[in-house]
Amino acid sequence: MARALIQMVKQYERGNDWIHVPRLEKSMESVKSPCLTQLGRWQLIEKHPGKEVDPARKSSGLWRPTELGIDFVYGRVRIPGHVFVTDGKILARSIEEIDIWQALRKKFNYQELMDGS
Repeated sequence: MARALIQMVKQYERGNDWIHVPRLEKSMESVKSPCLTQLGRWQLIEKHPGKEVDPARKSSGLWRPTELGIDFVYGRVRIPGHVFVTDGKILARSIEEIDIWQALRKKFNYQELMDGS
């Protein structure tokens, strides 16, 4: 999810105001839907407020990073490591906070992700 958030922020900064999450997920082999939209529980991304054209669908699939999401990607803030949810409602957030490097966990090159290499 952290890698996908980085990709969303990069697209947003390139002028893509709203990002189509299903397309982004398809382009990233390690991300599975609805994984990425869970970032909304941390208020790192927000859903497009417009009404869905097709009432059979839950949403348009359009999301964008919030200021908190952008700050998290750039390492300027820490966020709760866990969000506890029941029936789609947030019950609590963990006291333990993490930064972007902890969220990425596995061996990675932060600069390479940010540069798009």
